[in-house]
Amino acid sequence: MIRFNTGDLYRIFRDFYTLTNIRIVLIDNEFQELLSYPEEHFSFCSRIRKNSKIDASCMKSDKDACMKCRKSRELVLYQCHMGLMEAVVPICDKNGVIAYIMFAQILSSENQEGVKEQLRAQCQKEQFLAGAYEEQSPGIEKEMEEIPV
Repeated sequence: MIRFNTGDLYRIFRDFYTLTNIRIVLIDNEFQELLSYPEEHFSFCSRIRKNSKIDASCMKSDKDACMKCRKSRELVLYQCHMGLMEAVVPICDKNGVIAYIMFAQILSSENQEGVKEQLRAQCQKEQFLAGAYEEQSPGIEKEMEEIPV
């Protein structure tokens, strides 16, 4: 079990987020979130993760990235299954990887409009939540604009 000073680490995470607007997460070796800032996903991801199929894909995407990071013991940059950029960095001791830091839910500045189109298409395909995409579109569009670039 990894031990850390929760208060100090929380302040570091909060300060990092204040500077970058990028969510940061500490993940243990069982791929469970131990600490994050902000605690909740960005509103777009929170909304789409209410769909159990999308949530399962999100969790698999994160776990796969951590497993790749464990194997390489190096930074792993990747696109989640929805097309957002994320990064995982291993925290190692002399015995190997003991935890991970994840930087999550970022739009690439190089192709942000293309990724937004991909996000729209995926949302329409899944018709997540109780209603159809068209009914939820104004909220989804606003939430997409809040994803950091």
